[in-house]
Amino acid sequence: MSIALDGKQTPMSEPARINIEKMSPGGLFVGLIGVVITVGILLASNGSTKTAIAGSYLFAWVFWFSLTLGCFGLLMLYHLIRGTYLLPQYRILESAGGARMLLIMAILFLPVVVPVFLGQSYLYEWVDPALRSTNAILQHKAPYLNTNFWTLRYLFWFSTWIYIAWWFKNSTDRQERTGDLNELKKRNNRGGPAFVWFALSATFSMVDWVMSIDWRWYPDMFGLWTIIQMGLGAYAFTVFIVCSNAKTETYKPIVNAKRTRDFGVILFVFVMLWAYTSFSQFLIIWSGNLPDSNFYYVERSKSNWNVVGLMAMMGQYFIPFVALLTPRNRKIPQSLAIVAGFMVVMHLVDVYQYVLPAIRHSGPMPTGWDVLAFFSVGLLWTGAVAAFLKQRPILQSFDLRLQEDNGGH
Repeated sequence: MSIALDGKQTPMSEPARINIEKMSPGGLFVGLIGVVITVGILLASNGSTKTAIAGSYLFAWVFWFSLTLGCFGLLMLYHLIRGTYLLPQYRILESAGGARMLLIMAILFLPVVVPVFLGQSYLYEWVDPALRSTNAILQHKAPYLNTNFWTLRYLFWFSTWIYIAWWFKNSTDRQERTGDLNELKKRNNRGGPAFVWFALSATFSMVDWVMSIDWRWYPDMFGLWTIIQMGLGAYAFTVFIVCSNAKTETYKPIVNAKRTRDFGVILFVFVMLWAYTSFSQFLIIWSGNLPDSNFYYVERSKSNWNVVGLMAMMGQYFIPFVALLTPRNRKIPQSLAIVAGFMVVMHLVDVYQYVLPAIRHSGPMPTGWDVLAFFSVGLLWTGAVAAFLKQRPILQSFDLRLQEDNGGH
C-alpha cells in the first residue's frame, strides 16, 4: 500500500528491481569470508606486515564508511529541508546510511578499535606508552587523546548515529502504515538538530580515526573537508545507481531531463565545495608555514604520493567541473551515471591519499592487502545494501511529491 499526502491509502504494485540488488546474497557472503580472512591474517601477522595489513584495512573501511555516513547525513538533510532532489534516492540512502548499515560498519571497525583499546600501537603511533611518556605534545593531548576515551567516543558516536537513523526510519514506517502527517512534522522538527549532530560527530570521529594517525597535525579545515567528501561520495553513489537504472520500470517515469539536471546541479555544488575546502586547507597551512601543520603536505609530496594528490585534484574538481557544465551530461541519465561513477572512483583516490601516506612511506603503489581489504569490505557493504533494498519498495510512499510533480521541486 502507498500513503497519499491526504492520509488516504492507495494501492501500489511491487516495483521492478534495480541492478545493485544482484549483489545479494552472493556479495554479502563472499565479502564476509574475505573480511574474516583479512582479519585472521592481521591477527596472525606481526611487525611491518601487521602494520601494512592494518593500514590497508583502515583505508578500505574509511572509504566504505564515508559512503555510509554520507548517506546518513543526506538523510538528515532531507528531513530538514524536504527537497525532492533526494526523493528518488531515499531508499538507497536509507539502506546505505540506516541503522543496520551503521551497526555493520561499527562491527567492521572492531579490528581497529580493539588493538587501540589494548594499547597496541602498530597503526596509531600515539598509543605507544613509551612515546606518550616522553613526548610533550602527546602529554598535552592526553586528556582527550587516550585509549580509553578514544574507545568510549567510538561507542558514543555509533550509538547516537544508530539511534537517530532507527528513529527516523520508524517514523517514516509509521507514516506509511497510518498516513499520520504528524510523523512528517516530527521528522521535520528533529531534522535540524539531527543534521547539526551529524556535522559535529562526523568531524570529531574523523579526527579520532583518521587525523590522529598524524597525531602532530593541527589542521583547521579537516572536519568540514571530510564532511564534504562524504556528502560528495554518497550523493555521487546514489545518482549513479538511480541514473544507471533510469530505464527500469521503477525509475523511468520519474528520472527525466529536469530531474537529472537537478542531480547534476547538486553534484556540481559538492564539487565546488570540495575544491573550496581543499584549497582553503592548503592555503591556511601554506600561509602559516608551521611544522605542526605543513608536514602533512610535505609527507604527501614524497615517494610519488604527489601523483595521487594530482589525480584527486583533477578527478574531484577539474574533470567533473567541465563534465557537469555540459548540458548533455546533465540531461541524459546514462551520461550523468558515467560522471557520477567517475566521481565515486575519484572519491576512492581521495580517501587513499589522505589515509595511507602516514602509514605507508614506501610510496602509493597499491598492494595485494589493499585489494583484499577493499573488495572484502566492499562486497560485504554492497551485499548488505542490496539485501536491505530488497526488503522494501524502491520508491518510498510517505512523500508522493515525486510521483505527482514528475520531476519538479
